[in-house]
Amino acid sequence: MAVPVNPTGLTVLYEPADRELHTLDIILVHGLNGHPRNTWTYTRSTEASMGAASDEKDTNGTHIDSEHRPFKKRRTNPPDVKREVFWPRDLLPQVFPQARILTWGYNVQLKHMLSSTSKESIFQHAGVLLSDLALLRTSSADKQKNLIFIAHSLGGIVVKDALSRSRNETTWIDEILPATIGVIFLGTPHHGSSGASIAKQILKLVKIFYQDTNTKIIRALEEKSDVLERVTRGFGQVLSAGKIKVHSFQEADETNGVMIVETHSSKIGYLDETAGTIYADHRNMARFRSDDDRGFQSVVAVLHRWLEETNQSQAQPSIADKSGIQQSKLPDGLIFDENFHREYEDCVKSLDVAEARDRMQNVGPAYRDTYYWLFDSQVQFRNWLTGIDTKPIFWIYGKPGSGKSTLMKFAMTRQRTQRYLQRYDGNPWKLAGYFFHDRGTDVQKSIEGFLSEVLYQILDQDKEYFYFAYSVYAKVKELRQAAGEKGAVAPGWTQKQLQEAILSIASKTTSHLNLCFFIDALDEHDGNHKGLISTLIALTECKENPTFRIRLCVAGRPENIFKDAFRDYPSFAIHDYTETDIRLYAEDRICQENKSTLTDEGKRGLQLLVTELVVKARGVFLWVRLVVDEIIEGLTDGKTSEELQQLLSEIPEELEDLYTRTIRRVRRGSASALARNRFEVYVMFQIALFAQKPFTLYNMLAVARYVTIRRPVDTDLRGLSDEQMENRLNCISSGLLEATKAARPPDGGRAADTMKVQFIHQTVKEFMMTENGFKLIRENVGNNPVESGNILIFRYIVAQIEFIRGEILLRQFYDSQIFALENFYNYAQAVELSQDNCAATYIDTIVESTQYSKEDFPSRILWHDYEAKWVRTFQDYSGHSMIQKLLFYTLYDLPLSLTRTLESCGVLCEREVSLLLLEAALFKLPRSEKTKPQRPSPRIIRILLDRGVRNNLTLDDIVSLDKVMDFRASDDNQQNLMSEEVLDLWAQILKDVRSAGWSANPPYRERSE
Repeated sequence: MAVPVNPTGLTVLYEPADRELHTLDIILVHGLNGHPRNTWTYTRSTEASMGAASDEKDTNGTHIDSEHRPFKKRRTNPPDVKREVFWPRDLLPQVFPQARILTWGYNVQLKHMLSSTSKESIFQHAGVLLSDLALLRTSSADKQKNLIFIAHSLGGIVVKDALSRSRNETTWIDEILPATIGVIFLGTPHHGSSGASIAKQILKLVKIFYQDTNTKIIRALEEKSDVLERVTRGFGQVLSAGKIKVHSFQEADETNGVMIVETHSSKIGYLDETAGTIYADHRNMARFRSDDDRGFQSVVAVLHRWLEETNQSQAQPSIADKSGIQQSKLPDGLIFDENFHREYEDCVKSLDVAEARDRMQNVGPAYRDTYYWLFDSQVQFRNWLTGIDTKPIFWIYGKPGSGKSTLMKFAMTRQRTQRYLQRYDGNPWKLAGYFFHDRGTDVQKSIEGFLSEVLYQILDQDKEYFYFAYSVYAKVKELRQAAGEKGAVAPGWTQKQLQEAILSIASKTTSHLNLCFFIDALDEHDGNHKGLISTLIALTECKENPTFRIRLCVAGRPENIFKDAFRDYPSFAIHDYTETDIRLYAEDRICQENKSTLTDEGKRGLQLLVTELVVKARGVFLWVRLVVDEIIEGLTDGKTSEELQQLLSEIPEELEDLYTRTIRRVRRGSASALARNRFEVYVMFQIALFAQKPFTLYNMLAVARYVTIRRPVDTDLRGLSDEQMENRLNCISSGLLEATKAARPPDGGRAADTMKVQFIHQTVKEFMMTENGFKLIRENVGNNPVESGNILIFRYIVAQIEFIRGEILLRQFYDSQIFALENFYNYAQAVELSQDNCAATYIDTIVESTQYSKEDFPSRILWHDYEAKWVRTFQDYSGHSMIQKLLFYTLYDLPLSLTRTLESCGVLCEREVSLLLLEAALFKLPRSEKTKPQRPSPRIIRILLDRGVRNNLTLDDIVSLDKVMDFRASDDNQQNLMSEEVLDLWAQILKDVRSAGWSANPPYRERSE
């Protein structure tokens, strides 16, 4: 006999006859204008209201949840659909006989909202639900039974608030939350709904006839409702413990032309939330007509999975426990999609440095049909990928120029690599790479740059992993924010923080994470190679987590330190396998690029020539590339087979000797054109050698043109196309410099402003740095002065900034202006400290400001690099050129220029000037974290002290300066601005003050001790 359903409170619909079998309670909570029976009951009249659109999508009117496949159907024939199906009573017990099924009712009908006696709110309903459940579950056996809620519409908000209250209560209703496994939400407006606003407008009409209407619950459903925000925050704390599972179903069809709960509102946004869709309107999504109804199957599939996971988790810690992140370390709401996604995006942005991937992207693809031997059975690489060899590192080594980088990119991008890895572990693998690049920027050749790319690739794969790295990122973010608030330079990720974040993910992730990283050119790492090796090995030692697996394929020259470190790992020498590849490359290029017709005898001669070329190459692809260029040129000139054989015999086998031959080769062209380009050869190689980061193609040509023809703005150069600029670079450098493809230029921009110039290979740079290399390019200087690349670049920068005065701001030369402003400090420093050359030689006559303007030379530089205070101070001394020069050279840490200027003037006897310069030396701050200089220079301070600055100061001056020093030294975010040497110098000043009998406070060091 059917059990009557109470309109309010709990009604038990089914209970296992065997009490030992009873292990679970399932509670259904209806929504707005709902009923504990009618909300969950399908009738034949329901089918008509479901609409033709949903019938066309599926014969059952519903859609299977994509994340939870339904349990196996019990029928294959069309079901005998009853006139009325109350599915929690008629269907659910058949699937879950161990569960007690209950429905709960409460007064939220519209007619009761319009009653002046109805005062119920969401908070009050939540309390009643908790109380009813606690009173039902009084025995110790009942309290051990798991709970699952299924909630429709408003019922979901009531359930969320109830669980939040259970978490915070100390009475017996606190027993409900610990027993709860999860909540299934059917069309719950987690973030409000437009439908609620419509209902409120209806209420305004009927209020004419009713007074004191209860609109609290309707207001709760409005978008951005205060009540919803309170419930969301409270439930967020429940979810942050990682104990509760949630699954949200979205309605697919409109109700009377309105989507009651829109997509953005139907999901909480919880990190571990799963979701699906039921193809029905808001009302009918909670009504199922048979156990073949796919909506019912989706709900049951979720329940089955939860119960299975719960049984498995009894022997395993929860995700929250595994994460090691305490709840207090997660900010409120981080677990929700909007806040979590924002934090995640900020973190990924801080790690995403496109330059780190430039070298890998600029490595050309393997020549057709080459390198496929890598997957042959006799090469150990396939066994390593498939896990036959379980060691986590594979080492590929080879001679300089033997094609290691090309092979690494080939291996990383082959589908066969992915397929073989999946034989080792069937879960998906993330393949990524980092190619060290000595000719690049710091991020391209440092351990920090490498680890940053590894962490970026992990987080970019799935933001779920950010959960385990968040505690580390929070520290990074906190330090950055604190530094920004105090005007200090914001710190970036440190090596320790990067390793900590990666290892946290590796040891704590509960989902499968398989990484295969290809790391090229270990020998081009700019730092301690032993530290790099230790970092690589540490990454592979996370073996305690079975869901994490990392494999590293590394490549480099066979230097002793790498040979020793990787001797016990599988490896091979690339030059032992490339003979066939070299032959194929040489034959193909000669056949394709030679436009003349060959006789049979000529073809046989070329075959012999290629055979000899392969032997002489000794596995070095780079040598072959340059030699084939010469052979093709010889064929174009009509050389005979004998002459080509003679040409090949004259070509040296060593790369350094080949580079010498390449540069000295006479190019086609008139004598006058060749003469003009000779000095430009020297200039370009000097710039490439001394550039602190790779120049763009345009800047490289512009500097070379300026040095050779003394023209700061070269309109002729801008008139060349990008292709013509590349050809010019190739011609002048004899093909030993190349313009790599960089990021896509902005709209209206040119590729020449983004393409980076570098040596075609690391061996070219190494040769140019030898004495023989320098002698070679110096042959092209002629009667011009022999100046280093630092000086050549600095002269161009000064010319650019000096040229830009007043209104002369030509848009087409904007990039040149920015280049000059951003690099002034770096190359001024290089001129003085690396070349022992006084920068004042080039700028002394123009380092003065005669007006309050941003357009004169020193003001433009200062505005770019420093706080406005120092620009105004500099301009306040307009008309006092000596003081301006002293201030400028002090701010820019130019010891030679400062010393020369001090020797030619006597202004330091004045207290005002002495105090000004000492303040500038100690307390300058950069305009932003991207500008330099960032720290006071002990060299400059020592020069000022040697010139007697301290003797010109009063006791009040010293005390005032000491207060600032004390603050800088004690503040965590500014300590990095003060080196130990600077602090020691200041301590010595205070010591001298006390020795002179002045009554000054002891230095900060003594006070802190």
